[in-house]
Amino acid sequence: KGAIQTIRRLQPLIVIEYNHISKQYFKVEEIKQTIGDQYKIFRLRADSLLDNDIDNAWNCIAIPSRTIFEEILSPKICVE
Repeated sequence: KGAIQTIRRLQPLIVIEYNHISKQYFKVEEIKQTIGDQYKIFRLRADSLLDNDIDNAWNCIAIPSRTIFEEILSPKICVE
């Protein structure tokens, strides 16, 4: 939360460790509310692809919309 102004200004790619320990302290919905609607959050799978199965995540990636990150990573997104 302390970096929210920087996140909104620079729109970086954000990697979030989201495992059984961190899930005890925060939920993805809280992260979405904090970083804003311009980000989409995906699970980073072991095969380096991204999907929406956040419940089974170990790491997640928050991708800012309309940035080079979205352009580069969109082929990696596999939504079933």
